[in-house]
Amino acid sequence: MDDSKQRKIFLIIGSILVLAIVFGSGAIFGYSQRPEVEKITSVFNKEREKPPEIDFEPFWRAWRIVEEKYAGTDDINRQKMVWGAI
Repeated sequence: MDDSKQRKIFLIIGSILVLAIVFGSGAIFGYSQRPEVEKITSVFNKEREKPPEIDFEPFWRAWRIVEEKYAGTDDINRQKMVWGAI
């Protein structure tokens, strides 16, 4: 195999490898920067009985307003919000 052919193969493989690393890094970065709400993977005590006639829409509307319009949205402590709501 001559040098130019070998060099071309290494260049193609190297380019594919670099593109895969850049794509993977971007995917990992994007996943880590997703909104906090999407990071919740499970809800505790889902099995407990729920009263059938309670409408939580006003609560969730207020929750979204705080998340969207609070002055220091990066500093929101959602655990404190939960305990404050309780």
